[in-house]
Amino acid sequence: MQDFAVDAKDILLAASLTDPIGQYAATSGWGIFVSQYPDKPSTCISLRSTGGFPPSPQLYEDYPTCQVRIRGAKNGFDEAYAKALVVRDVLRSFRGEINGTNYSGIWAMTDITDLGQDESGRPLLTCNFRAIRGLPISDPR
Repeated sequence: MQDFAVDAKDILLAASLTDPIGQYAATSGWGIFVSQYPDKPSTCISLRSTGGFPPSPQLYEDYPTCQVRIRGAKNGFDEAYAKALVVRDVLRSFRGEINGTNYSGIWAMTDITDLGQDESGRPLLTCNFRAIRGLPISDPR
């Protein structure tokens, strides 16, 4: 079983096959990163697991959470917000299997939140998600 942020990254990359959201670890354009928030490219999506809720061994379910941070280009709030909407909609509409793990659902815990700008004047946005995913029967929990 992968980290939820890794699975969320792969969900976004799979959706990018039909409608480009970004590329993993790209150095230009929209980059998608896990547990990193690099200075470049300016336009990036960063996913980080945020703990989650206690698992349910009886139901063989796990309840992870993840924060997605979107940073746009300087003076690029509208483009960053549009990207945040796409990311939110792709993640919250996902049901199914990714990386061998079955997701019953992913829900946005918050609306898209404007965090202002970084020291370079780039807009910062965030949105938090929770999921229900099935644990493998062999999981020792």
